[in-house]
Amino acid sequence: MAKLVLIIDDLCIMLDLVEYMLQMAGYEVMTVSDALTALAQIETTSPDLILLDVMMPSMSGYQFIAELRERHQTIPIVLLTVKEHTPEEMRQLGVAGYLRKPFHQIELLSLLHELLSDPQNSNALC
Repeated sequence: MAKLVLIIDDLCIMLDLVEYMLQMAGYEVMTVSDALTALAQIETTSPDLILLDVMMPSMSGYQFIAELRERHQTIPIVLLTVKEHTPEEMRQLGVAGYLRKPFHQIELLSLLHELLSDPQNSNALC
């Protein structure tokens, strides 16, 4: 069964580009252009992972993370941002990782594979 990835970004071109990359790699994808709509969407459909832009109008990616965590959601989040983050900042935010824009498709797919791989399946080959 394909893993479901929610992409949250206010730039339509970014949504379209990342959606295409992930669909071609076999992921199921939902796209949302603002964080408030994303919070509502997550109430009905829980994704396996969230790709989150940081700088958005209305609600920033940081505010989204705080709100999501208050709602008891432990969905892994990967930030897509032009900002650089230290390991300490990532720990404080509670995110699984981040990619600096612009990023390469192989970086994105490698990180998603790492975060979404089922450890039981990888051990089955041993």
